[in-house]
Amino acid sequence: ISTKTEAFENAIEIVWCKFYKPDNTFLLLKRHSNKPEWSTWWDPGGKVESWESIEAAIIREVQEEVWIPLLQEDLEFIQTFYVVRERDNRHLIYHLFCTEYPDAPINLSDEHTEYGWFNHKTVLTLPLIHDEEPCIEAFLRYRNIL
Repeated sequence: ISTKTEAFENAIEIVWCKFYKPDNTFLLLKRHSNKPEWSTWWDPGGKVESWESIEAAIIREVQEEVWIPLLQEDLEFIQTFYVVRERDNRHLIYHLFCTEYPDAPINLSDEHTEYGWFNHKTVLTLPLIHDEEPCIEAFLRYRNIL
């Protein structure tokens, strides 16, 4: 995790959404073998297109990945992370949101093979996508679980 500098001017922006239930479990998706970092777990989300706001991007990505319709007023913004990935020196900006799970059916896109509901202890046993752990920690702090 870094701080915003001029180096992030052309960074790739990514949005993530944590769906949570009243019992403080949250949704993660397992990436398909045809995706980078396959068989790792992460949140519904993806790349922000150049013409989108971050709110429009997370609504679109959630719809594409799990077929759950969201409205902007459903979203709670948690934090923005500025990351320089060591393995390729890529600059990334992560925008993390959360929302209470609306008890809707989850229909996975072909980008994922399964989903699960995890708590703050069981999640640490999973192979997580790169940079997921700081997002989980921020979510847990935001929800006063840690």
